Amino acid sequence: MRIFASTALLACICPVLAQAPESLTPPGSWNQWRGPDRSGVVAGPSWPKNLVSENFEREWRIDLQASYSGPVVDAERIYTTATVDKKDELVCAIDRFTGEEIWSRRWE
Repeated sequence: MRIFASTALLACICPVLAQAPESLTPPGSWNQWRGPDRSGVVAGPSWPKNLVSENFEREWRIDLQASYSGPVVDAERIYTTATVDKKDELVCAIDRFTGEEIWSRRWE
C-alpha cells in the first residue's frame, strides 16, 4: 500500500515539477542563452512595423566593451561581461530601469 501511495503522489507531482522552471521565470526575462526557452524570442507586445525614432524613447544607455558573451537580463538587472586590456575579465550588474551599475567584479 505504501508503494502505491508513493507512486500516486509522484505521478501527481511530476507534471507540476516539469512546469515549475518556466512558471518561475518572470515575463520578459532573458535569463539564458537565446532567452527563456532558448528560441531567441520573448513573448510581449508586438513591435512596430517600422523601426523609426518616433516609435521609441531611450531611457538610458551604456557603452559595452568587447566580450565573448552578450548581456543576460532578469526582472531587475542586466549582467554584462568584458575583456579589459586583453588580460582581465569583468562582469557587471546594471539596474535594468536606471542603467546604474549595481556591482562589478574584475579578475585576471
